[in-house]
Amino acid sequence: MRTLSRDVVVASCAALALASGFSCKSETSAPVAVVSVSLTPASGTVNVGSTLALTAQGEDAHGNPLTGRPVTFTSSDTNVATISASGVVTGVAPGAVMVTAAIDSKSAQAQVTVMAVRDDWVTYGHDVRRTSASLASVTGPLTLSWTYSPPGTSGHALSSVINAIGTVEGVFVRNSLNSGYGYGLSPAIDRVSPAGQHVWTYNMGTDADFGDWASLMGNRIIVSSDGTRFVDQMSGSSVHSNGVDTWGEILTDSSTLYLTNDVQIDGPGVYAGAYDTAFKARWSANKFQSCRGSASATAGGLALSNGVLFYAPKYNVGKPATVLPFASGVFALNATTGAQQAFHASTPYSRISADGSRIYLIENSNTLVALAQSDLHVVWSAAIANPGEQSPVVANGLVIVATSTDVEAYNATTGAKSWSSTALSGAAAHWSSTYQGGNCGNVQIPVSFGATATVAAALGSRTLVVTASDGVHILALATGADQWHGRIAGISGTAGNPIIVNDPARGAIVYVEDYSKLYALTPPPALAIVGDARARRAAGVARTP
Repeated sequence: MRTLSRDVVVASCAALALASGFSCKSETSAPVAVVSVSLTPASGTVNVGSTLALTAQGEDAHGNPLTGRPVTFTSSDTNVATISASGVVTGVAPGAVMVTAAIDSKSAQAQVTVMAVRDDWVTYGHDVRRTSASLASVTGPLTLSWTYSPPGTSGHALSSVINAIGTVEGVFVRNSLNSGYGYGLSPAIDRVSPAGQHVWTYNMGTDADFGDWASLMGNRIIVSSDGTRFVDQMSGSSVHSNGVDTWGEILTDSSTLYLTNDVQIDGPGVYAGAYDTAFKARWSANKFQSCRGSASATAGGLALSNGVLFYAPKYNVGKPATVLPFASGVFALNATTGAQQAFHASTPYSRISADGSRIYLIENSNTLVALAQSDLHVVWSAAIANPGEQSPVVANGLVIVATSTDVEAYNATTGAKSWSSTALSGAAAHWSSTYQGGNCGNVQIPVSFGATATVAAALGSRTLVVTASDGVHILALATGADQWHGRIAGISGTAGNPIIVNDPARGAIVYVEDYSKLYALTPPPALAIVGDARARRAAGVARTP
């Protein structure tokens, strides 16, 4: 006897009903029940900030896969790891979580361990985009681990501690020594061990230090203040020198040094340029020169993103009636060739920062602006009162700025204000200025002494470290709520220029300075992964009936 399929029966029934005018009812079988769920992989590890894809599969009573069934994923602790609707786990902070995949009334679990990763702070603003965001976890209370005061060199006593950059292996402290001649200050850099012990001091031996931040490039540390020096990280000896009379911002990737000369005195004119690891010039852009001591390019500095170097000078010249060859604003320069790709006219006030698609800066001292990296058109702007000059911090979809009265966060996509912190004083970072007398007028020069940064983000804990006149604050990144604050015993002055180094073995270390010393601060230890009893009990569970 011929057997008709269900679809043929349904079609025939429908045709009969149409012809006869009577209703026709067909029987449909119930969907096959989900008896068990499998989750692959059964366990896994992911670094903070990285992702791991999980796959869930429903099965019938015979172990056959069932497709097309909706899956609901959940994480046991979203402060450690989150999971998307498609099963992609993102590590947030060190620890262990159970991820559950549910199909109908059945579920399976997998243990995911989130590992801490090494994260060095190698330049101003942490990275080439100047985000000031570390993968570390930092919560309060912070306690003083050690204090370091640069010893100076023979005949050259310490004048001030300026700022620092750091790695797991050591901290590099920018300081200024009394030169004994000329303008009176010689740039210096000290290497300090993770335990706070002096390793070496390199004194440039010049006389005009404007406090520019150093940067790391491979096994070299580079500083450009009254000349550019390549210094070997291990020995502290000079590997290369380009002479004197250049000052500016440095940015490095693995193969290229980008720098600016912000002041013309007795050396070359103002410019932005790129060099290889042997300091061989690759290109220079926006170069101009006036008479001695009369040209400078202050404000916005450099950021690198998507193969483009963004340069934000505010030009000024001391010579009356001088016509500047370039307008102030933001330039998009091809990082390989230096060719200009776009320009946005403005008056930069802060340093610049970037994410994957936009540039952020304060313009005209009162407007936070987001520019599209593609052509530098204004995506959004927001009025802001009394901001600091630090590069806007970019973290977790927010753009964060310290002002003279609080810290404020703006949605990176829309520009809408997300939150304002409680009142904080002294958190706005500023470059001080001095005026150089030249042969044909005075010119403004940016000086990086004092706190040129006051906010650092710790993505692992979703917190902000903020230095202010009343001590150090830990703010919640999502809301701006003050989670902890206090004056740290042993710090005599006002702390500034916070950086965070994340050591997978020792955890996070926060470094700050108060113009006289460097301080290493440690947060409470993160909860040990082995202490997560829930995760231990569930280890190895990959399938539930």
